[in-house]
Amino acid sequence: MRIELKDWTLTVIPHKEYCASGYPERGEFGLVSGLGVTIPAVVPGNFELDMVRAGLLEDPYWGSNITKLRELEDRHLFYRTSFDLPAVAENELPVLKLEGIDTVFDLYINGEWVYGGDNMFMSYEIPLNSDMPLKPEGNELIVHIHPTMIEAQRNVIPPSAGMFPFGYASLYTRKAPSSFGWDILCRAVSGGIWRPVYIETVKTPAIREAFLYTRAVNPDPTDHTRGYAELNLYYSVDLGGDTYYPFDCDKHPNELPYDYTVTVKGTCNDCTFEVTSDLWHTCGNIFIPVHGAYLWYPKNAGLPYLYDVTVTLCRRGVVVDERAMKTGIRTVELDRTTFAGDDGQFRFIINGKPVFAMGSNWVPLDAFHSRDAERLPKALEMLDEAGCNIVRCWGGNVYEDHAFFDFCDAHGIMVWQDFAMGCAIYPVDEKMQDALRCEVDHIVKKLRNHPSLCLWAGDNECDFAWWGWHGIRRDPAENILTRKIIPDVLRLQDFTRPYLPSSPYLDEDAIEAMKDPAKVVSCQGTADISEDHLWGPRDYFKGPYYRTAGCHFASETGYHGCPAPETLKTYIPEEELWPIFDKATDSDPFAGDPKPSWFLHQTTMELKYTGGFHYRIRLMTSQVQHMFTDVPADLATYAKMSQISQAEAFKYFIERFRTAKWRRTGIIWWNLLDGWPQISDAVVNYDFTPKLAYSFIKRVQKPLHMAFADPADGEFTLMGINDTQKDEVFTYTVKDITGLPVDTDLTAVPALLAGEVTVPADSATPVVSLPTSGMDDRFLLIEWRDSQGDHRSHFILEPKHLDYTTYTQALELCGFDDWHGF
Repeated sequence: MRIELKDWTLTVIPHKEYCASGYPERGEFGLVSGLGVTIPAVVPGNFELDMVRAGLLEDPYWGSNITKLRELEDRHLFYRTSFDLPAVAENELPVLKLEGIDTVFDLYINGEWVYGGDNMFMSYEIPLNSDMPLKPEGNELIVHIHPTMIEAQRNVIPPSAGMFPFGYASLYTRKAPSSFGWDILCRAVSGGIWRPVYIETVKTPAIREAFLYTRAVNPDPTDHTRGYAELNLYYSVDLGGDTYYPFDCDKHPNELPYDYTVTVKGTCNDCTFEVTSDLWHTCGNIFIPVHGAYLWYPKNAGLPYLYDVTVTLCRRGVVVDERAMKTGIRTVELDRTTFAGDDGQFRFIINGKPVFAMGSNWVPLDAFHSRDAERLPKALEMLDEAGCNIVRCWGGNVYEDHAFFDFCDAHGIMVWQDFAMGCAIYPVDEKMQDALRCEVDHIVKKLRNHPSLCLWAGDNECDFAWWGWHGIRRDPAENILTRKIIPDVLRLQDFTRPYLPSSPYLDEDAIEAMKDPAKVVSCQGTADISEDHLWGPRDYFKGPYYRTAGCHFASETGYHGCPAPETLKTYIPEEELWPIFDKATDSDPFAGDPKPSWFLHQTTMELKYTGGFHYRIRLMTSQVQHMFTDVPADLATYAKMSQISQAEAFKYFIERFRTAKWRRTGIIWWNLLDGWPQISDAVVNYDFTPKLAYSFIKRVQKPLHMAFADPADGEFTLMGINDTQKDEVFTYTVKDITGLPVDTDLTAVPALLAGEVTVPADSATPVVSLPTSGMDDRFLLIEWRDSQGDHRSHFILEPKHLDYTTYTQALELCGFDDWHGF
């Protein structure tokens, strides 16, 4: 039984006013009547959104309003509702469950303190037993959420720690790091009850943990999607007393595990397994052999078969508890070397099979995380439609809930999960160790049954931070958080998945190599390591940095794209829309600085033109200038030019990895979707309007594709790319359509190349070459037929300093002018 708590009110009190009332310490009841303002509240919710609904705050996403949120960073929040105790059986106990509180809170029932917490990522369970100050009806529940920025001042940050200037408060605070401000998200140090609150009945005896994992698989040589598998179920049960919940031990003493059995049963299509084991203790393991198992694979490598599994606890043959789940049978390995090269590697291996990975980094769905759940279905749909078979849950975010992983399980999308740390040197003292240990244990137990979850990663770019971001080089191996705390928990709770201490990971050999300046090739300061973040100078996307990057696997890379005018109008006032720059003239529309709304939505934390991330509108403009010789005369033209440069960049980045398949093994680009209205690398705007790059990505990530590789020795080679598991025949033509009118009959255009080629399964095969001479700016149309139908793509050898009209005519002629919001 689950009872959602409703009818919430919210009292918002400035810290100075709260202090003037006596400032009760944490644990003392602190709501004084008459203070602050009281308004209706939505739970799940964030307090700023309630203030908007109440008319007390303007839309934070409009114009320059986001800066006003800093004034609210000192607010105490008192959420209040009431509840009746549900009727329960003798062996049942009502439990108050809070799935997400942002962040530091105290909880009161009928005026008495009963619980407190300080981690946004944790869920909390409070047994409503006889020790609580309860009555049958009308129990008052108050959740006091303390202001994060005030609470953060309780922590003295040592000089060894550091990050962005505006993010220091995040170093001890277990809250989404990006909420303090990032280059991809506004600063919104919010507070609220961001996930559901409800009362649920638990009982005893009961199953408390059920972890089903794959020990080994032996795929059938004639059909790799099936085979023999060995599974293991770890279970833990509660037979009374206070093992998990404080039941009344007089009425419910712990029992010896006589006459109990645990049964695990799973079904997928025509394959069923079932094993029963006697209970000898309150926990144990059950070995499960499965013949003819349907194996889970990511997209392109196979099918994501899922089993419906039930774990049943019986006493003398009578069912006393049952737990149901969906899971897949698969093993996962990370085949990794330190360095890239002919004998190097970084690739995922599922059920013994290497998988070429293509996908997106996953960043916050919204700056106000209570809205994540409503935005999730559309975002996942677009991720899947883009042909992604991997998604990297970036370390500046929250941890996504089961709905995210359920989707990835069902659609064959591997999940790379960072723990929630990024771009910083975090304190490594016992306080931080204890907080992280508890968090990791909680998250790992919650998510470990999902077959899509294929990698745990310690953090985002913190190894880089240790190695010199703050002026002094320190060995990342000394980071206890990622070298000891996290792996210690994983050794106990999930030893079935690979673990990468950081992304990118600088192990001992990488650090030694980086001491030699001749070997440092990345703008991040890394030698040619096997997995890297390819940001570089962000100039011409086919420049030397991008063409020569040696890593096998890029887990970040991206390029800016301007949103369409209709999207920009939803958050930039009309008078600021065009020109973008404050000293623009007809002859130089790019003179001066970006106007305030443009400046803040790029994203910066404040209106200071020397602050962090102030350069990104200028960067986007320079990328337009690299691509086209034309000077845009209006916003629509500028936005299209920018979206074209972004689309061509993403196309090149992905195709560069695909055409060198197995020398390069995966690319996770940055990124699918914005978490607030901004001008960014995302290929889909916050309002879900896709940029041109999204349609380009859908085209180039299809499992069967044709593309030209980078030129070599005066030639560039057409490659047939086959990510499916059977040989494919491609019948192809390549035509030069540069400068042709948009009404040209393409069937009448003579082919530069034509032929047929068989591309072996899971490979990239050279087909035919063209000389580079005279081809730099030619717009080539590639057409082919394979078993999945007729397809098109295009290629420009050197897409820089092009004529805008000539390019857009060719784009329209191909049918690739997929514009939205113009």
